[in-house]
Amino acid sequence: MARVLLLDTNVAAGPLLGALQSLGHEVTLAGGQPADVLARAHSTYVRLDYSDTAATLALFETGGFDFLVPGCNDRSYQTCAEIADLRPLPGIDTSEATYTLNNKAAFRAWAQARGLPVPRTLEPETVGPGQPVIVKPEEAYSGRGATVLRTPTRSALAEALAVACAESRSGRGLVEEFVEGQLYSHTAFLDSSGVYMDAVVEEHGSANPLAVDTSHVVEDFPAKALEEARAFAISLMRELDLKPGLIHTQLILGPSGIRVIEVTRRCPGDLYSLLIQLSTGMDYARAYVGPFLGEDFGDRPQPGPAAPILRHTLSSPEGAPFGALRFHRPLAIERYVSLALSGETLSPSPRSRIGLLFARARDATDLAELKAAALERRSVSKLKSKFEYSQLVSSFCTDKDEMLRQLDRPERLQQMLPRSSAPDAVERRREAAWLATLLAGKMAPVIEVDPKDADLAVFVSKRAKKVLGSTERMVVRGLSADDDVTTYLYK
Repeated sequence: MARVLLLDTNVAAGPLLGALQSLGHEVTLAGGQPADVLARAHSTYVRLDYSDTAATLALFETGGFDFLVPGCNDRSYQTCAEIADLRPLPGIDTSEATYTLNNKAAFRAWAQARGLPVPRTLEPETVGPGQPVIVKPEEAYSGRGATVLRTPTRSALAEALAVACAESRSGRGLVEEFVEGQLYSHTAFLDSSGVYMDAVVEEHGSANPLAVDTSHVVEDFPAKALEEARAFAISLMRELDLKPGLIHTQLILGPSGIRVIEVTRRCPGDLYSLLIQLSTGMDYARAYVGPFLGEDFGDRPQPGPAAPILRHTLSSPEGAPFGALRFHRPLAIERYVSLALSGETLSPSPRSRIGLLFARARDATDLAELKAAALERRSVSKLKSKFEYSQLVSSFCTDKDEMLRQLDRPERLQQMLPRSSAPDAVERRREAAWLATLLAGKMAPVIEVDPKDADLAVFVSKRAKKVLGSTERMVVRGLSADDDVTTYLYK
């Protein structure tokens, strides 16, 4: 039994912890967020800001650990790489190679110099008005700080760069060509012989088009594109002298082939490992941790069709208080991991999440329908990028219209009382009693007041607390039979 230090306490690292424990190792978790799921659930948690490489190294050495395992975020792997520069550790790349992969500007420059299929970076002053671009931070994740500009202007570019720089740890952003196509991830485990095993996942963003929240394994990925993705991973491993292990690539497949968006060596987040395991039978977490222990990837999965599993990250496009989940169709829930509490105020996606849902479909057709249902809310976002706001208003396709459709309350009440909730049980009983009294004939009949040739008619009822005035015929309703009534006519 070895002593292992795992640098991550997020829920996505749960399968990694389980894999290490199943191999018989003693595992300590380190992270700076004591409220994280794994930090609260395990007594071996140590509170540590692992972005502090010196402090992490001190813990590793004083704790007598044998192995260091990065978790599911770039900072975790970067710290492990910086420690591996100082201490011999299996499975971990140099900090220089890690920086080349993790920093978007550095990776683009490195890949373009070698003619690899990546989007072109652009200088802001060279961007034409009709040239679609995406502006993103050098160091960020989940679409944070990224902006797509389909018809960029100088002021829009400057504003988007300011947002990107504010989100980036380095304070820098970059502009690159916007590539149209379908987003996929190619996740592969490589050793000296090449690709040992891999899978391709189709990915979508429903709450935020730049943050993946809906995905499933695909088996009909074009053979030529798969060969390109595998060749890219092998080339990357050879050129950067990477250690055997995971190479996870996000790419866009378009008419001209693949374009690689980003590459990581750490385990993807949002329980991506569980999606692969449920779909293919591959023990993804075991394969990931193996090289960091000086071991192999474990057994390949048995050949056969992938199970139709959809992974969906529940979140809020606009941000709102979270109440409860409501399902619009029957659903075979394989796993559900709750990440938010009822009453908690959610930030807009991707800054907060409600939960991670894994649903099992009956077959490929059912999976396609399930995916379409999950992506339905994206329709308004796509329309906003193609039509003027006045056209969306006239067609009832604004965010407000979508909210009216989604909320289970009469539309007139939502418009009249936008910040009010539906009547509670007490209010409904009062309404029912009032209606019953009215229908039972205990209310006074309608009173009509006609000024005739007067200039003004005034109706007064002290008991009912009503004072009404009009220069025209007036109708008074809602009085009790014993309410006093006085009418004044003025000329």
